[in-house]
Amino acid sequence: MKTILTDQEVKDMFSSANRNAQVMLRELFGDEQLGLKGNGVWCLDSEGNLVDRKEWDKHSMTPHGAVVITKECAFVVAPHNTVVAQFSAQGKGKGTETLETNKESLDCHSATNRIVKEYEGIKHTDKDGDSQFDFIGAPAAEFCENYSVDSSDSRAWCLPTVKQLQIMSEHLKEINACFLAMGCPPVVPGCYWSSIVKDEWCAWGVGMSNGLAYGSSRLVDTYVRAVSAFRY
Repeated sequence: MKTILTDQEVKDMFSSANRNAQVMLRELFGDEQLGLKGNGVWCLDSEGNLVDRKEWDKHSMTPHGAVVITKECAFVVAPHNTVVAQFSAQGKGKGTETLETNKESLDCHSATNRIVKEYEGIKHTDKDGDSQFDFIGAPAAEFCENYSVDSSDSRAWCLPTVKQLQIMSEHLKEINACFLAMGCPPVVPGCYWSSIVKDEWCAWGVGMSNGLAYGSSRLVDTYVRAVSAFRY
């Protein structure tokens, strides 16, 4: 029979434990009581520990992102500045990859990988001679795939799916509160590229202020923020 603790006791134990101890606590008390560590947003340090933002010590902890945990998923939002980039060349790329089109998907790794493979080495030059639209590959996805927090970072970073961006929008206040506590730049309001393709010419973006998905030309400069799957 499992020991019954108060919600606060479980939360205190879990937030102060390292990753191995968190796994043991999950096995002991079960996901239902742990509630996936109390669904919400947590600071992530370089050792993989989840830390309440009120307990973050800027002088002794190295930020590795903000962890968003819901009943559906858990993922890390990158702690570094949002960038602005185009999605990819318009058209079908190499025509070798079936691109992800399910807006409800949470598999950002597979979606990002398919985009990078589809447009690897594909050059786009704007017909009107505007150099801002001259590029090779898929800038938004490639930025996320090549991203790392620092030299100790071994996470696989990806371009978020529509669903993940909508979850970020729902928790934007808490995410930015974590970044403020860690001394990291916030996720600014605006439109963000997802890793979900709409059609031959457009990809899905999400408004961070309202969570609404919209189809936009792949050549438009749009905000990009990397995410990574989080596992206990």
